[in-house]
Amino acid sequence: MKEKSPSGLITTIQVRPETRERLKELGKKGDTYDEIINRLIDFWLERSEKQVTHFPSPR
Repeated sequence: MKEKSPSGLITTIQVRPETRERLKELGKKGDTYDEIINRLIDFWLERSEKQVTHFPSPR
């Protein structure tokens, strides 16, 4: 289901409940999942430019 937001369309992605809980742990009060995911992407990109060359093995 797609909804309108001030910045455009919102999409739905499926994650396991455990993944959702892990994302919630990384967020701050009031954060959206979009904000948390974007911070993780930014964090990854900043570090990958310096040293990381691959994703770690999945859990």
